[in-house]
Amino acid sequence: MGWGVQSNYVGQPVGFCSFEHLKLSEYPELKEFWYGQLEHNAFRSLKHLVVDKCDFLSDVLFQPNLVGVLMNLEELDVEDCNSLEAVFDLKGEFTEEIAVQNSTQLKKLELFNLPKLKHVWKEDPHYTMRFQNLSDVSVVGCNSLISLFPFSVARDMMQLQSLHVSNCGIEEIVAKEEPLKHQESSKNVEHNISTYQALFVIEEEVLTSVESAPQFSPRLRELDLWELPKLKYICKEGFQMDPFLHFLERIDVYECSSLIKLVPSSVTFSYMTYLKVTNCNGLINLITHSTAKSLVKLTTMKIKMCNWLEDIVNGKEDETNEISFCNLQTLELISLPRLSRFCSCPCPIKFPLLEVVVIKECPQMELFSLGVTNTTILQNVQTDEGNHWEGELNGTVKKMFDDKVEKM
Repeated sequence: MGWGVQSNYVGQPVGFCSFEHLKLSEYPELKEFWYGQLEHNAFRSLKHLVVDKCDFLSDVLFQPNLVGVLMNLEELDVEDCNSLEAVFDLKGEFTEEIAVQNSTQLKKLELFNLPKLKHVWKEDPHYTMRFQNLSDVSVVGCNSLISLFPFSVARDMMQLQSLHVSNCGIEEIVAKEEPLKHQESSKNVEHNISTYQALFVIEEEVLTSVESAPQFSPRLRELDLWELPKLKYICKEGFQMDPFLHFLERIDVYECSSLIKLVPSSVTFSYMTYLKVTNCNGLINLITHSTAKSLVKLTTMKIKMCNWLEDIVNGKEDETNEISFCNLQTLELISLPRLSRFCSCPCPIKFPLLEVVVIKECPQMELFSLGVTNTTILQNVQTDEGNHWEGELNGTVKKMFDDKVEKM
């Protein structure tokens, strides 16, 4: 077996202390121990736990008696468990030894198809159990999920690099929370927060907004937001979220039908290489002139099926500062029925490496940009009717539009 265990093994949990990998469904006899009193060293070597179709579980996977198991765990995969309502419920009496060593080694968390899951953490552990090593989190098909991270857990996630949330009925990714009453004064002093604001709120129209946001996830590299119909903002205008979004290298947004704005004008994407937005019908403008100027590393931009999108780069009429997409190689604009131009301000735009431009099903696109557009090596534009080229990008798009008008 790929898990390095013998399928006919039956015994006390202490017999599992040498296992580094465990698929829980293969050992239903563990049920009586899983929710009972485990020996201190049980599962002490466990690094990777897979919980798949374990109908014998109660509504919670990890209760306080399993804190010792959780301490050294690095990967946790939970899927197709129909009864599970929470993954962690760690409120309880901790032994003194465990309380001293309160940082788990958990790096990767995957939750898939858990129809009754309402919480990942049933209650905020309030720093009694920390998850500061989490780097990769994926949550898919959890339609009853209310929130993803408690506030204290979110504050600790300085290693988070990849966050994927798809097909979930979440109201918020990080729960809005007040400090514990008996710790209110000390918490406010320690963290310099008078009242906790919601971070990543979806039901309340914002995905990210707190004054202490620079403390959150500065290493986040990949952000995937798929099929989140309640999401209206990734972060609202006026909140300083540059430290959270600045290091992002990849954004993929798909079927977020209520999304009004991708990011505020203050956000810069100095490390972004890949940007894809698909089927987001609440968007009218994609990014501002100032954000566009920061996209110096962007190599691929794909914008598709956004029915109300009018322009990609939105700016003031007197905005003349040059935008240089230094590394952009591929640009796809497909099925954007209201798109009138790529850039709405008269600034010059340079595309020194642009090789592939696809413009299809954009019937209202009269010009590429109001300013001069320089494409050093581009030789054609792929359209519904084949390749077109009139020597430069603006002229090509204008000729395509004029030809359509003549045929009407």
